Amino acid sequence: ISITLALRALFTSFYTGVYRAKGKFHIPLVLQLISLGMMIPAYLFAAKQGFWELVHMRAFMNLNLIIPEMICLVYVCKITPYRTLRELSHPIVATLVMVIAIIGLQTVGSGALWEICSIMICVCVYAGTLLMFKEERATIKGLLKRKGRNNDKTDIESN
Repeated sequence: ISITLALRALFTSFYTGVYRAKGKFHIPLVLQLISLGMMIPAYLFAAKQGFWELVHMRAFMNLNLIIPEMICLVYVCKITPYRTLRELSHPIVATLVMVIAIIGLQTVGSGALWEICSIMICVCVYAGTLLMFKEERATIKGLLKRKGRNNDKTDIESN
């Protein structure tokens, strides 16, 4: 279930950013309303069937926004699914490595303290996996340089 939520967050945040850059702010809202219209009946149906059906329906419904947004991206912005997957390949690989780490960490221990430690370990695994890619290192380096320049400007303005 967590992997479907991670995939939804990964793809929808990418798509939303593209729509904002193109000035099409209304498209993500409309798609989310359509998704909500699909979720409510699906959840009501699954809840009547039982708990595990509801759990599986929730996992499936986490993915229901990805395909409509991908289709809109093709027609509105002329960005193909292949290009989208190519652009998101590094975060997808990092997510898959993190999922493998999560599965491994779950077998090692349990308890609240271990879960908190596991989350921190997974964040490090995700970041470490992204840093293995040259393009991601350059992006992070650029962000850190820009942040450093903003701090310098704030110090100059305060004097």
